[in-house]
Amino acid sequence: MEFPVPVRRAVTLVDDGRYDTGWRPALERAGVLLLEVDTAGVHGADEFFARAAAALALPAGTRIGGWSGLEDYLRQQVATWPREAAMIVMRRVEDMARGCLGDLLEAVSVLRDLVVAAESDAQNFPNDVAVRVALTGSGPSFPDG
Repeated sequence: MEFPVPVRRAVTLVDDGRYDTGWRPALERAGVLLLEVDTAGVHGADEFFARAAAALALPAGTRIGGWSGLEDYLRQQVATWPREAAMIVMRRVEDMARGCLGDLLEAVSVLRDLVVAAESDAQNFPNDVAVRVALTGSGPSFPDG
């Protein structure tokens, strides 16, 4: 599937305001499933896992037990998504970049691996869903495209 926004790689950086005013409406109109994790104020993996659990609508009290646990929950979700395309959006990543850069890099690695697996592993992803990742934020690292 062709995404209605300029995503040329597995992981794309975009200005947060541009995401709100242009990307999100375009993705919603195109029927792309959005999974948004707001990372504002996140300064460690446990906080990130709690936000991810909420975004995944896991049952109350369910904890994500580490990076492999995050990958497992995401794989389960993606394998059953009823759409042709999905975008996982990490919103406002600046706090993670400043306070827990290693955790941000690990999260991006897990998400990128998921994108690659969804493209190449038809046995575990029978729905043939195209997955991309966007990181939003503000400043010169986040283009207004």
